[in-house]
Amino acid sequence: MKEELTTAMHAEFKVSEETDRSLRALSLLEMERDGLPITDDRLNDYGITFEKMDEYRKQWAHLFSKKK
Repeated sequence: MKEELTTAMHAEFKVSEETDRSLRALSLLEMERDGLPITDDRLNDYGITFEKMDEYRKQWAHLFSKKK
């Protein structure tokens, strides 16, 4: 039997625009932590500006302060 996702089920997977932007910033901040340059192309790919990414830096700082 093939199951299909209903509209209500799809809605469960959605996040707010703010959460989406925050998670995209987190991805870029992790790349930066790993030594990858944050280029204009990369920012464009993630649909976020450097300034906006930088605004989220403080929010996610606790993840980067722990030693590996």
